[in-house]
Amino acid sequence: MFAPEDLVYTAEHIWAKVEGDRARIGLTQYAQSDIGEILLVELPEVGRQIRSGEKFAVIETAKAISDLKSPLSGRVLTVNEDLQEKPELLNKSPYGEGWLILLEVDPSEDLTSMMDFQKYQEFLKEEGAL
Repeated sequence: MFAPEDLVYTAEHIWAKVEGDRARIGLTQYAQSDIGEILLVELPEVGRQIRSGEKFAVIETAKAISDLKSPLSGRVLTVNEDLQEKPELLNKSPYGEGWLILLEVDPSEDLTSMMDFQKYQEFLKEEGAL
């Protein structure tokens, strides 16, 4: 299962690319392939404050409706508007065009709860995904 080495990951298969005080957040390749074809994406409003572990998006597939929990706390700077018209971008390009939100990360945020590439690969093996 492909996963970029420069991202951090959660056990719920959410990724974050942290650069300074900003983090682009999305759904991993494993998660999107597991839940199937994505039909609808609901994203938060720009400016909304989100706490780590709080629901920040909803994804609807033919199988289920899933709440996504934020891996980090912060303020939503922008959302991927393209997903409103083309939710399938999450399936086609989960690490590229299918990103979900850009977050201004709370300065007190602790990234140690997230997994680096190596730990995420080990986690996937333990879960039987690799």
